[in-house]
Amino acid sequence: MTTGEVGSKVREMIRCGEQAIEEETKTKGKITSSPPKLIIIANCGYPEISHFQVISHWIKRHARNINTEIIGEIYCAQGALLSTRADEVRPIIASYLQVLETAGIEIATDMKLTEETAKLLEQNFIPDEIYIQEVKQYVDVMLKK
Repeated sequence: MTTGEVGSKVREMIRCGEQAIEEETKTKGKITSSPPKLIIIANCGYPEISHFQVISHWIKRHARNINTEIIGEIYCAQGALLSTRADEVRPIIASYLQVLETAGIEIATDMKLTEETAKLLEQNFIPDEIYIQEVKQYVDVMLKK
């Protein structure tokens, strides 16, 4: 799955969430003035989830400042693998995207992530050591060109 396809999935999740909010508004017959609940989705090419500590701290501080809550934090380390064409990794990425879709459905319907889904989204695609080794080899090849 390419980065564009991942973006398409995320846009679909947002659209589902917007539809749920619109339906809730129609049902209740009014629009509330409370700030929206927040969710953050980010990926990076680094191997460890710890690289998201700063953004996680920032979003929590922002939520506190606007008096709202965070309903989900989805961080994807090893994000470069999301667009890989390697046959060995494709099933792992497909499984992750399925869990990501489940997360979107949970957020759109229940305005929260289940603990099980959150834990599945936190898992690395491959062991850090292998990821680092492969990235180093890729960079070495690119530098030789």
